[in-house]
Amino acid sequence: FFHIFTKSDIRVNVGKFEGGSPEAVPPKFVAVGRFVEKKAPHLTVLAFHKVIQQVPTAHLTMIGDGPLLEACRQIIFALNLEDHISLLGTRKPDEIVQEFHGARAFVQHSLRTSSGDSESLGIVFLEAGAMGLPSVGTKHDGIPEVIVDGKTGLLAEDGNIDQCANHMIAIAKDPELAKTLGDAARDRITSQFTEEKSLANLHNILTKVV
Repeated sequence: FFHIFTKSDIRVNVGKFEGGSPEAVPPKFVAVGRFVEKKAPHLTVLAFHKVIQQVPTAHLTMIGDGPLLEACRQIIFALNLEDHISLLGTRKPDEIVQEFHGARAFVQHSLRTSSGDSESLGIVFLEAGAMGLPSVGTKHDGIPEVIVDGKTGLLAEDGNIDQCANHMIAIAKDPELAKTLGDAARDRITSQFTEEKSLANLHNILTKVV
């Protein structure tokens, strides 16, 4: 007997991620992940350049390391975004939680690379949702299984930085939209993607086998 784990088997410990109030904080966005092609951090930077033209007080904090970090740093410098985008490098889990606490939304522009590499589903989307944060992401692979477009977050087409920027602008300008999406995100994560639910499903499978 073998159980094939699917994207829906990915779970998060919601107790570690709670207490976010996106409507009560400034328009700050947080991106967490490796600086690699399939996560397209450079496209997040380019999209955010459009955001600050509409919302000058917006800020983006990017957490992570990887081969595209230096390229992103150069783009930030070339576009005079040093006051609007912070590159924090790698951070411990509790430090990431603190960044989430002060954020309006989570953002990540995942896409399929020319070599076919793609992201099945980043667990950080679950963690952000458990915190009560809406996500701005892409209609990419398994992400729509977690982020319900227009209900728990806002999704753009892969590579469409205009859509991505417009979604961030909408959330930056409307704290109540952030709250509505964030509350729905937490409800979805706590009802469908908890570790307890995963263990219960596994118990049921094993019971049937026995």
